[in-house]
Amino acid sequence: MANSILLLYNPVSDTGSFASYGSWTTGLPLANLKDPQLYRRARSTNLSLTSTRFRIAFGAPITQKAFLLGPHNGSGGLRYRLTGFSDPSYSTILFVTDWVSRTSSSLDLPWGTFDWWWGGAGDENDDPEARPWIIHVFTEAVTAQFWQIEIDDTGNADGYFEAGRLFMGDWWEPSINYQYSGNGLTMEPNVIRERSISGVEYSSRLGPAPRVFAFTFDHLPEAELYSQAYRLQRMAGDDRDVFVIPDPTDSFIQRRAFLGRLRALGTLAQNTFQRGGVGFEIQERI
Repeated sequence: MANSILLLYNPVSDTGSFASYGSWTTGLPLANLKDPQLYRRARSTNLSLTSTRFRIAFGAPITQKAFLLGPHNGSGGLRYRLTGFSDPSYSTILFVTDWVSRTSSSLDLPWGTFDWWWGGAGDENDDPEARPWIIHVFTEAVTAQFWQIEIDDTGNADGYFEAGRLFMGDWWEPSINYQYSGNGLTMEPNVIRERSISGVEYSSRLGPAPRVFAFTFDHLPEAELYSQAYRLQRMAGDDRDVFVIPDPTDSFIQRRAFLGRLRALGTLAQNTFQRGGVGFEIQERI
């Protein structure tokens, strides 16, 4: 737990305007990326590099610590590139990433995981009930008014690229990480169970079991507690999207990071002089 948790909320990407760029299915347009319902997806018409790309503009420059797109159907060979521009003609570049691959070297994967021998997105591909996200955490926050996203996934067997949600928002990166004790990742059963007269139990799985991550801060500066922690709770409530990234550099980021909501709003407590704490419980959106 060397790197501090990153909590993203208040998706400003919902206020952006998509430009005419790329090629997206009429019935599954880019506008669906603004919809909290993840089953409403945006889908490219094909896998041409001129199709699997889009641009989004904002009324003023926005500063971002992370870029999130998913859940997607990308293959293990997917690559992406992010570019920020200062002008509506998308000609003056403020920053640009390299082409980033979701494929890992086999040496980076734990022994026995999917694709260990030949490399690949091992920890992403061995969970059949959770599609992966593009989770790009910038080393330093970047600022731009006009953003361009390019996807290279020409080997995708589906014949198209699709994703359910674009999340670019405010964030809180606590100055002191959550406690080792009292935190945990679990899955909440999504099953109906019935018992017959003879005592035989029958069960029916309704869908994927949503992940739940609980964690607590116990020694934050009061100024941070009543500014950033307070604002997160006020803006997100218990009904709006929050994306949690427990450790941005973790090789298991696809298992541990997810889009959810604050299922439990913690009490902002004063623990010691000018220090306080708060706990959160985030439940995954399915």
